Amino acid sequence: ATSCDASSLNQRFYMNELGEIRAKSHPGKCLDPRYGVSSPQYGHKFEWCLSDIYGKDHSAASIQQFTIVPGTEQIKSVYYGNCIVYYPWYATIRQESCQDDGLRQFYFEGYFKSWFGSGTWDIISEGNLPWVSDFDRNPTGVHISSTYENGDDARYYMDVKFYQNTTPYYEYRVSFPELRNPDSLVLQISEVELPGMLVDEGEFIPSDSSSGSYWLACGASSGIEYDHCAVAKEVAQDNEVHDVRCCADTQLPDFTHKFARCESTIGYKVYGESKIDGVCYTNKTYTEAVGICGSVGSRLCTKEELLADCTSQTGCMYNYELVWSSTPVTTYD
Repeated sequence: ATSCDASSLNQRFYMNELGEIRAKSHPGKCLDPRYGVSSPQYGHKFEWCLSDIYGKDHSAASIQQFTIVPGTEQIKSVYYGNCIVYYPWYATIRQESCQDDGLRQFYFEGYFKSWFGSGTWDIISEGNLPWVSDFDRNPTGVHISSTYENGDDARYYMDVKFYQNTTPYYEYRVSFPELRNPDSLVLQISEVELPGMLVDEGEFIPSDSSSGSYWLACGASSGIEYDHCAVAKEVAQDNEVHDVRCCADTQLPDFTHKFARCESTIGYKVYGESKIDGVCYTNKTYTEAVGICGSVGSRLCTKEELLADCTSQTGCMYNYELVWSSTPVTTYD
């Protein structure tokens, strides 16, 4: 290697539209990676361009073609799939396996907490985050001015949008299963913004009954009063399993209306039952619960009906359990 001299044609190169690296000083010659595969002592050479000999559409032309990997600015051989590496000991360039593909996978997850304290992380969005070269990275100590609609156009940023998610979670996290340096104990992120929709109490969240999330409610107010239920109500995914109580607008066999509080709270009379055809149903999904109640001409109770004791004291010891309601998660209550 010699000192850079802008006037020297021997130091001036360019990449054309085919991905060939050509030398200004040697017209018709291309960087050929075949001579830098086996050993660093034998670096890449400039040989006659195969696209000129065989035509640009010939398969042989791809041998001398390269591409620049976005983010890392590595020069990658199209034919071999390796990256160009400079060996200062031999003052040559050769190729070896690319150490970084420029992409790192990320997961954006939301946490659902169950009534007994445990919960699961659901993947809301996932993708690949490109590594940005040192030349393109945002400077340190400079404020990033983003809005709800757009990121800061004067800075490097990546949008991760998940408009299809309408489920409110207890917690959120961003995780990276692999680091650029596996031995590193630190991952530096300049800024993470989550400009989600702020919703006041009682305000509508864009969702519908097919969202897959429904309210659970404690089987009786006494269950809340004596701390048998951890909470009065809680959100559940429709594939979780919980206990079943049913309601009816007219009196069905075994269905009862036991408490005046039910009618005085919700404004109409509801009949409730826990033993459906004499069976207590526990650990059922939402779909199974709907079918169980429907099998006797009844329905799942609404969250409001359950909280108003419309099914209290109807058996199966469900006064102390969270049971399915038919109310989808569309409001903060």
